[in-house]
Amino acid sequence: MSQAPIRVLLVDDEEDFVEMLSLRLEASGYVVECAASGPEGLEKLDSFGPQVIILDVKMPGMDGYEVLDEVQRKSPGLPVVLMTGHGDAASGEAHGAYATMIKPADYLELTEIINNAASG
Repeated sequence: MSQAPIRVLLVDDEEDFVEMLSLRLEASGYVVECAASGPEGLEKLDSFGPQVIILDVKMPGMDGYEVLDEVQRKSPGLPVVLMTGHGDAASGEAHGAYATMIKPADYLELTEIINNAASG
């Protein structure tokens, strides 16, 4: 019996990055939903029911840390992988993220993190 595909919510305001990463993830067998802002991501949290969230840190309006706090409040234990092109990767774990990756992230490393996060 095959395992159900992992559901990934991708929240990032960079349209080209989201399009490229979502296509690669879908081609690898993941079910992906995208959101272009923190508030949109939080809306899709309930309707999509992701197993893992990939979340950009630097977004206009509501930044990734604010979204992370809200996700932890609404869905404790849901793994969130922070992605940043700015700053230090250790800061995400200090805020309770499952992992933090620097953009551009290595795709194989990212999928390994997603798989590990989804399997608990």
